Amino acid sequence: MRQYIIDILLFIVFIILAFVFAGKPALSYKTGIEERAVSTRKEVRGELKNEIKAPDYKNLEKRNIFASDGSYVEKGLIQLPENPYNLIAILQGKEKRAVFREYTGSIVSLKVNDKLIDGAVITHIDRLYVITKKGKVTKEYKIFDVKPNVK
Repeated sequence: MRQYIIDILLFIVFIILAFVFAGKPALSYKTGIEERAVSTRKEVRGELKNEIKAPDYKNLEKRNIFASDGSYVEKGLIQLPENPYNLIAILQGKEKRAVFREYTGSIVSLKVNDKLIDGAVITHIDRLYVITKKGKVTKEYKIFDVKPNVK
């Protein structure tokens, strides 16, 4: 340990000298905000008056940033496909539930008397199929009964 005392003392001296000789760095901290504030001042009737402009959000209001096409379409105006659901599973427990994949890609779990997106109501859930009724029209959804999308 005795052999390192000189090294330790020199290290401490260099640290103290660094703190003593360290001054303010010669950097400019101006961000340009002061210059902009000065340029927006106008003299009105002998008084200096700052103009404060409100941010312009018109472009943001025109485009919906959460929609892929950027439009604001109300829910009632959306054109639904002929078959907006695919039945992918039936859960059997205390109550039977039908698991559908919507045309949008989201997964929905519904029970008897729940309403579908097109207004149809689930009337019966069996082991491999679900029956829905909309007005006088009755539809039957079978598990993985997917028809190819032909255009």
